[in-house]
Order: sequence, then structure tokens, then C-alpha cells
Amino acid sequence: MIYWIWLQSAVGYGYKHTSALLERYESAEKIYHTPISDLEFSGLFSKSALSKLKNKDLDAARKVLNECIK
Repeated sequence: MIYWIWLQSAVGYGYKHTSALLERYESAEKIYHTPISDLEFSGLFSKSALSKLKNKDLDAARKVLNECIK
């Protein structure tokens, strides 16, 4: 769940290429662990999203998840 929150905060909620991402990478966790150069090559991410995907800090995603659990 943490990886999905991280991904959605980077690409935006309701991202139009989510199904293409799942076809190519299978999960948000795999996207998290994919080198940024590979993500750039895919053509599925905007420059803005790629910039945000470079940040691998999961603290913000953990905070969101903890708030949802509460």
C-alpha cells in the first residue's frame, strides 16, 4: 500500500496511464525499485512526475497511510 500512495502522489491521483503502468511494471513496488533511467525511457511519465519519482522517501506515504488507518 505504501508504494501505491508514493506512486499516486508522484503521478497524480487518477493518472491516465495507470493501466499501462501495471501492464509494464506489474506493481507500484516494482516501479519504486526501477531505475529512473528506465522510467524515463518508458515514455509513461511526465518530466514533473519523473522528478517526483526520483524521491524515494516513503515518510509522506506512511503518514497518509497512518491517517487512513486512524
